[in-house]
Amino acid sequence: MIKAVEGCPDVCKCSRKSGPQKSEVNCHRRGLRAFPSNLSPDAWILKLGENAITDLKANALRSIPKIESIHLEQNAIKSIHPKALSGAKQLILLNLYGNHITNLPARGFQDLLNLRFLMLGQNQIGILKPEMFAGMRNLSDLDLPLNALTMLPSNAFKPLIALKVLDLSLNHIQRISPKAFTGLRQLMFLNLDKNSVNSSK
Repeated sequence: MIKAVEGCPDVCKCSRKSGPQKSEVNCHRRGLRAFPSNLSPDAWILKLGENAITDLKANALRSIPKIESIHLEQNAIKSIHPKALSGAKQLILLNLYGNHITNLPARGFQDLLNLRFLMLGQNQIGILKPEMFAGMRNLSDLDLPLNALTMLPSNAFKPLIALKVLDLSLNHIQRISPKAFTGLRQLMFLNLDKNSVNSSK
């Protein structure tokens, strides 16, 4: 039997596992226009896909320090505050696929020391800078297909020392710096399909 969970938004469905205490918060397709507040501090999975959330404000995750997985796919997110993800040191997966993100905040992910999977496909990201990925030393899978990238600058992914999979397909990449992939010593799979890279000198 599913127990009622304190700190569960009215429109959402929450269930709790016992020992250790962990709750799953399911707000998938519930018409939410903002990131829910006052969530249970033992939340570890947060499903917010297919809502109408437009931004992630500062300290959005402060009340859920144990969160491991956040699904925000198919929302209307345009901006992420540099401090929106502060304190989420146990986060492993962050899905932001299919939003309207044009820019990633510098050092906005620096607290995500355990993040393994970051899904940013089908957004409108046009520029990559190394400071965007600062602190993400355990990231293994970065998905960036279907964005607006036109070039890859030097050291673009340098902080991502554990990265194994990098998907940059279906962008508009025309130029790649010779040092674009500096630091990616663990990289096993790179997808550059359906871009406009000019191989001539």
